[in-house]
Amino acid sequence: MSAPTLLARAFLQRFAERFAATNCGRVAGGLAFTTLLAMVPLATMMLLFLRNVPAFAPLGEALREFLTAHLLPETAATLIARYTEDFTTNAGRLTAFGLGMLMITAVMLLATIEDVFNAIWNARRSRSWIQRITLYWFMLTAGPLMTGGGIAAARGLARKASAFAGNAAWSEHLLAVFVPFALLWFFFSFLYFAVPNHPVRARIATGAGLVVAIAFALIQRGFTTFITSMTSYTIIYGAIAAVPIFLLWLYTLWLLILSGAIAAAAFQEASAEVPSLPPFAGRQAMAAVAMLETIWAAHHHGRGVANLGNAAHLPPHHAEPILERMRALGWIDRTQDNLWVPGIAPHALTPGQVFTVFAVDAAAWKAHAPTAATAAMGEIIDRGLAPLHRPFSQWVSPSASLKEGEPST
Repeated sequence: MSAPTLLARAFLQRFAERFAATNCGRVAGGLAFTTLLAMVPLATMMLLFLRNVPAFAPLGEALREFLTAHLLPETAATLIARYTEDFTTNAGRLTAFGLGMLMITAVMLLATIEDVFNAIWNARRSRSWIQRITLYWFMLTAGPLMTGGGIAAARGLARKASAFAGNAAWSEHLLAVFVPFALLWFFFSFLYFAVPNHPVRARIATGAGLVVAIAFALIQRGFTTFITSMTSYTIIYGAIAAVPIFLLWLYTLWLLILSGAIAAAAFQEASAEVPSLPPFAGRQAMAAVAMLETIWAAHHHGRGVANLGNAAHLPPHHAEPILERMRALGWIDRTQDNLWVPGIAPHALTPGQVFTVFAVDAAAWKAHAPTAATAAMGEIIDRGLAPLHRPFSQWVSPSASLKEGEPST
């Protein structure tokens, strides 16, 4: 079987596994409801702020047009725009407590998104709240300003290009199509690259962002056609028909975004796949020894989970639980950059201790032996493992050993 075929097969297998494990449909539904309750009013408040500040007024208008023209289906955009105007008119009555609750709900939504992305990428540790708030603040403030500024700058560039080309309409049309698509591509790529607390290759995040941006444009057109043909929505819901339409669109959008994240994680794992050790008793012990040796050889520079998995001939999702167990025992530690560093020197740890944790605990075997035969076997196992109770410094190469007295973290 060719390498591309093997890669495609591994990708599809991992995509299906992660999609089912994440419970993608239910999660997308929850995110759709939270987005409707929090992000829509908050986005309207941002538009109101930008509109009332003269310096930001052009950015606010450009951002409003971008949201209604490129993030919503045509039918829903008209209805939602009307309700947004009504909300904006009454936004001045919003108290500081109400605004604070909106901000808290928005932060909770972003935290939920990060937790979902971490689950998709099998990230076992979340960011600190200081790191989270910094990321969320950037997304809630700089994101809209950059989007509005990019569109406003594109408009100015289009006008200059038209004047230079003799009022050619094609230049304005080209920029009107390309700039929103480029912004969506950047937004999805940034989401896949920055949100998970897990190393994501830039080219994979960019590729996933491109595929999702194209799929988004196609689904938007299809959704508009679907809603236009489904006149029963308007007949049944009447004046509030925009709510189920918008909620259905948000669900579709989140399903697409989460599918893109799952595809990025599955492709990165499939493309980095190494020849995996076959399952056998003691596999974890052997992998733990190999990863410890690699970590000691790197000293305090640290190694990522993919690098350590390669050293142990294990995929990252099999290597990480072993690393977490050793971290809990104090043998290794993890930095803020998700790199693994020594937590103990080789002279202070023995292979026998590793075997006791990951393979066979001879002392427990002897203590709990139910018969004379199993007790005798426990004695033999204990004697057989005795040579492994010499420190690792006598087993690993000198370059992998930390000097006595050298700090281990």
